[in-house]
Amino acid sequence: MKFSIIIPVYNVEKYVERCILSCVNQNLASTEYEIIVINDGSPDNSLEIINGLAKLYDNIKVFTQENQGLSVARNNGLKFAIGEYIWFVDSDDWIEPNCILDLYNKCKKFSLDVLLFDANDYFGEVCTKRMSLTSYDEFPIDGRTYLLSDKIVFPVCFKIMKRDFLIDNHLFFMENIMHEDNEFIPRMFFFATKVLRANTILYNVYNNPKSITRSINPKKSFDLIKVAKSHATFLIDKIRDDHLKIEFYDYLGLAINSALNNTKLMDNTNRAFFYLELKKNKDLFFLMKKSSSLKYRLEAQFYLISPNLFRAIYSIYLKYN
Repeated sequence: MKFSIIIPVYNVEKYVERCILSCVNQNLASTEYEIIVINDGSPDNSLEIINGLAKLYDNIKVFTQENQGLSVARNNGLKFAIGEYIWFVDSDDWIEPNCILDLYNKCKKFSLDVLLFDANDYFGEVCTKRMSLTSYDEFPIDGRTYLLSDKIVFPVCFKIMKRDFLIDNHLFFMENIMHEDNEFIPRMFFFATKVLRANTILYNVYNNPKSITRSINPKKSFDLIKVAKSHATFLIDKIRDDHLKIEFYDYLGLAINSALNNTKLMDNTNRAFFYLELKKNKDLFFLMKKSSSLKYRLEAQFYLISPNLFRAIYSIYLKYN
């Protein structure tokens, strides 16, 4: 089996058929790739639509779990997958037609662990090229070189990954959090030995205002603290290169800043709980002081001097920004 496309599904009855049909409309025989759909306890008609498509296409495999979130669905999909290469596709997005044979051939030609590509953003009918990558490769580089040489691309859907590479390095998603890609992707690249950045657009992002990632949810800020803690643990346990350490200090700072920015959308009760949680993880700011970003270093120094004053001034900053 050459490919496994893994699609977690939750409350996407308007979009899931488009997504799955884009994965069916490919230039590989159905016996050579599988479409694994993980129904994450969706309460709408998504499962009915999926089952109807599975009756028409023999390479669609449907699994249902209790609602446990995107990370658990992806992890279960990876455990079920038997394809040589993995593509995680979100159920309100879609992929380009007749692309996976070329992807597979490129992965095999260079024995890749990871292949990166770009995406389109759709806002209704308006399409914008995302162009996340700032450079492209003729030949593979290793993942640590990529982390040092380019702006990291966090969305996991913009990547093809070798299944054995993920399994051998125990690369699964942190469960029960939002922003799981931000936690997963730096770890994944750290272990990758052959990475290729391709100058092509193969993925289409539908900016669904009702999706989990675009909805207002205080949980995001609390989960981003968990992401920052994971970066801290990983760099202390695994990273010896000083330049790579700085990259992870930057990822940690990004997570903290994203968490702080999200407090603008919180009510006073949730905001108070958030700052209590932040205070419990004060040690993160000592690491953030080592970031390459002057903004992150100044924020960390200010917080360590006075968490209460930091909170007051940051609240004023968010009010006017």
